[in-house]
Amino acid sequence: APAARPRWTWLALAASLALVAVAGTSWREWTVRNLTALVNAAVRDHRFCTLTSTPGAQRLTLEEAARRYGVFNRALETLQPPADALGGGPVRILERHSCVFDGERFAHIVLSYKGSTVSLLVPETGNRSARVWGVGPPSSGAPSMLAAPDGFQVAAFHGARRMVFVVSDLPSRDVQDVAQAMAGPVMQALSTN
Repeated sequence: APAARPRWTWLALAASLALVAVAGTSWREWTVRNLTALVNAAVRDHRFCTLTSTPGAQRLTLEEAARRYGVFNRALETLQPPADALGGGPVRILERHSCVFDGERFAHIVLSYKGSTVSLLVPETGNRSARVWGVGPPSSGAPSMLAAPDGFQVAAFHGARRMVFVVSDLPSRDVQDVAQAMAGPVMQALSTN
């Protein structure tokens, strides 16, 4: 009987490790699915909120969104693009608001670059645990290109506990340039809240 105890201990340990491995794989798959859903929501928000201005969109000022949903919205209210122009000219802010698409609330800053509309979107839900498993953009703030639907380009970076998306139909190099230019100001603004 005394020899049976260590065998059961090892069997229990092996079963626990197998359970952890399965749970980790499931957690990663859940995270990838949620990141994909978040990217798709960001692209659809860019398309339907910015490009086609869908009637009845639930838009709030960032100040009102800060009172209702989170102070990070207030930090983005005074965000400015860098003064030095990119190779294609300056990045300009056209509009700022908070909106909902596919059940996801975004702080939405509409930009113009090279005559095209670019959306900078910060979801209310933050990272969705993407950084924990190395899914999505790195934590350094350097933008990464993510797979996106419908011919749009999406660059993303982490800014003070929040994921930030830059979406446009511009070529991927231009979208990444805008994301790189905006990463510093966005990270600085979000770090204060």
